[in-house]
Amino acid sequence: MSEEKELTGYPSIDKPWLKYYTEEQINLALPKNTAYQYMRECNKNNLDACALEYLGKKITYRELFKNIDIVANCLLSMGVKKGDIITSCLANMPESAYLIYAANKLGVIIDLIDPFTVNETMANYCNNTQSKIVFTLDIAYKNVEKLPENTNIERIVLVSPTQSIKLLKTLLRIKDSETKKAYKGKNAISWDDFIKNNIVDSKKLAVDYEQNLPFAILHTGGTTGIPKGALLSVDNVNSLASQFKNSPLEMNNGETALNLMPPFAAYGLCNGLHLHLCCGMKVIMIPTYEPNKIVEQILKHKPNRIACAPAHYVHIAESEKIKSADLSFLKRPIVGGDTLNTKLEEELNELFAKAGCKDKITKGYGLTETASGICVCVNKAVNKIGSVGIPMAKNIVAAFSLSGEETECKYNEEGEICICSPNNMLGYYNKPEETEKVLKTHKDGKVWLHTGDLGYVDEDGNVFIKGRLKRMIIQYSGLKANPFEAEREILKNVNVNSVVVVGIKDPNHNQGQLPVAFVKTEEGVSVNEQDLIAELHKSCEDNITYYSVPVDYIIIDTYPRTPIGKIDFKELTNIYERDYKDRKILKQKELKF
Repeated sequence: MSEEKELTGYPSIDKPWLKYYTEEQINLALPKNTAYQYMRECNKNNLDACALEYLGKKITYRELFKNIDIVANCLLSMGVKKGDIITSCLANMPESAYLIYAANKLGVIIDLIDPFTVNETMANYCNNTQSKIVFTLDIAYKNVEKLPENTNIERIVLVSPTQSIKLLKTLLRIKDSETKKAYKGKNAISWDDFIKNNIVDSKKLAVDYEQNLPFAILHTGGTTGIPKGALLSVDNVNSLASQFKNSPLEMNNGETALNLMPPFAAYGLCNGLHLHLCCGMKVIMIPTYEPNKIVEQILKHKPNRIACAPAHYVHIAESEKIKSADLSFLKRPIVGGDTLNTKLEEELNELFAKAGCKDKITKGYGLTETASGICVCVNKAVNKIGSVGIPMAKNIVAAFSLSGEETECKYNEEGEICICSPNNMLGYYNKPEETEKVLKTHKDGKVWLHTGDLGYVDEDGNVFIKGRLKRMIIQYSGLKANPFEAEREILKNVNVNSVVVVGIKDPNHNQGQLPVAFVKTEEGVSVNEQDLIAELHKSCEDNITYYSVPVDYIIIDTYPRTPIGKIDFKELTNIYERDYKDRKILKQKELKF
């Protein structure tokens, strides 16, 4: 461990977390490779080990690189070149991994989107990037079929969730045939047809490393406006992988990792896939996001590593099977995507200890804008109840005054959590004004990412997150509902004057929030409230992302205001939980495939 120094009282200067790292870890040189090159370099002597396992099918690193090369060849044959952007709307499946690394091999940026994103939002994303090719699940075709009419998309490639499983695909050939008929002649081809274009040799056109070479766009929500696309570079994702790989977490070649998170989330792409592959692990890819099946998956696969959302751990805590299971194979079970309440954390620690796991719940913290993980409980000494761990060795985390004067808070003083890190995104794609709001050069000369989270740092370097300054509504599952999406749809109703969507406590789970809409009707308009609510709910269900659909609608005469005249979102939440908590909430849809 590094030598402790006298504290000045300011985390960004003292960096007290460094005492938990070795000099080698602190001085580690970060990779100067593309993401594809770094992952390949890490596994040059590991080619016959299993890289991916999907629905029982195992793919070695040798096969992984071969398939990446084939997909890269096919992209080139379609006219894709360095600097272009392609869109991927795929699940956690081998074809997604092939596409991500093939694009990076060619210097192509990949825009990763939830396949169940609704048409209007999908079109906004594609128009922003001017993408010409979209890869999507065949079962989500309806969400992209109109893109050639409304965007620059010229070709749609449809991929079956069973693409990699030849036997299962044969058994489902009738359904597959019907799917092909549905999109015939509509700018769409199957993955099989795409792969036939294996003509150009991508080895001759693979790009070399460049600093800040763009890698991927991952979508995040803002406090206002359409969700933004965080542009991550190869340096961002390699910094995360390298820091975790060379940390006290002792992530070892040959271990098994259960990847439960989708690739269109930073948690899934950067932690679940890239990090584990760079560590030479076998990554078990779970195609559907179903927290209620986490216990079954853990007991079936016996993974050494898991990185879950709090929703997964809720089901673990409630499981009778886990209580009698042997979990000695599990190392450093990580939770991220949202904070874990302390009661559940203590319950899980006790449960895991009884089941033979030597480690407590390993909490982490990060954002889409930081390629996921920034802080983590790297060892037992820093795994304090309620904290999200300490910054990784190359990262600096501090709280800054809410006054807007860029004044750093001292230890244990609450402020806005800000991050200075090689993980910090390049910016929001094609949105310079939004980028300037979060990436700011402070008077210390460093560029800090303003997270919108409220918290503090203690004398040991532990980071504590106490709340959210921004309006994103994180549900118990880890899915993030964007208030603006519902607000925009509700405002289309002629009887609505204004609307504000806020998060309320999820009454069915011990953590997480659900969206509720506070609606003001047009003055002088007489409406039946129940009819209006039914109309608004149907409109939202039909036209916006399913997890952003409000679970209740409150007709309100006026909004509470802050002392400077802004709508008081926190007070709206208080009003609901005080005056409307006994109302029966509406059920959100659950989309699965």
